[in-house]
Amino acid sequence: MSPVGSFNDTSKFKQYAKEEIKKAHIHLQQSLTNAQIQSDKKSEIKAIESLGHLYKTLKQKEFKEILDTDNTLNKINPSQEIKKLLGQGNNILKDLPRNRERVYTTINLINLQKSTERKCIASNFDKQAEELLDDAINIAQSLKDSRAESFALGEKGYMYECRQEYGSAIAFTEKARVAAETAKSPDSLYLWEWQIGRILKVQNQTEEAIKAYERAINTLEGSTRADILTANRDIQFDFRDSIEPIYRDLVAMKLSLESSVEASGKSIEPKDGKSNFSSILKTIDSLKLAELQNYFGDDCNFPAFNQSQNSVRIQV
Repeated sequence: MSPVGSFNDTSKFKQYAKEEIKKAHIHLQQSLTNAQIQSDKKSEIKAIESLGHLYKTLKQKEFKEILDTDNTLNKINPSQEIKKLLGQGNNILKDLPRNRERVYTTINLINLQKSTERKCIASNFDKQAEELLDDAINIAQSLKDSRAESFALGEKGYMYECRQEYGSAIAFTEKARVAAETAKSPDSLYLWEWQIGRILKVQNQTEEAIKAYERAINTLEGSTRADILTANRDIQFDFRDSIEPIYRDLVAMKLSLESSVEASGKSIEPKDGKSNFSSILKTIDSLKLAELQNYFGDDCNFPAFNQSQNSVRIQV
C-alpha cells in the first residue's frame, strides 16, 4: 500500500481529474447543442455560461499539465473557446427579456472575459462591457431590484478600478454598497466593502483601507456567512477569488502598519486595549474557519471555533 501523498496518488488524482473534465466538457457541449436545436435561448445562455466557466478554469496553470498530457483535452484552446462563446452569448443577450436574470447573465458573461492573472477585462472588450453594464444597471433600476443593481454598479466600479480611475471607482462602488444595504444582501455588500478597501489601499490610505476590509469581514462574520459561502449564487463564485484574499490582504496591511509604526519608534495603543498583533491572529483564525466551511460545502458547525470567533469579533 503506497503512502498518502505518493507519486501513485498524484497520478491517480490527475487521471481522475482528466476523466471528470472530459465528462463535464461532453455534458456541457451536449447541453449547448440541445438548447440550440430546440431554440431555447434561456437554456442556451446558461450552457454558454457554464461551458465558459469550465474553459476559464482550464486556463489556470495548475490544469495546464493535465490538458497537455491528454490527446483529447490538449486540442482545446480555452481562450479561443471563450471568445467564441462570448460572441454567441452577446448575440443571445439582446433577445432575452429585460429581467433580473438578464442582469446576472450580463455580469457572468463579462466575468468570463476577465484575465486569470489581473482579473480585469481585456482592453479590446472594455467599451462593449461598459455598454452592457450600463444596460444592466438600467434594467435593474427599472425593476427596482436593488440586489441586481448592486452587482451591476459594483462591477462597473471594478471596471474603473482596473482602469485606475479611482474617483469613479469609489463613486460607483459606494452606490453598489448602498444598493446592497437597501436589498439586505450581505453576499454583495461584503464585496463592495472589500472593493472600497482595495481602492483605498492602492492609494496608500492604509488605515482607512483596513477599516473597509474589517467591515467586509464583519459582514462575512455575521449570521449569514455560511449562506454566503455555500449558497447557489446568481453570480458565478470562487472562494479563492472572492473571500480568501480579504483575510490575507487585511493581515498583510496590519503587519505593514505594525512594521511602519515600529520603525518610527512609536507604539500602537488600540482603544480597546488589545494589541494589533492579537487582531492579526484573530483574522488568521477567521480565515481558517471560512476555509473549513467552504471545504465541507454545507452549514458546518464548529462549536469551539465559533465560540472563539464570537468572542474576538473585530470592532470598527
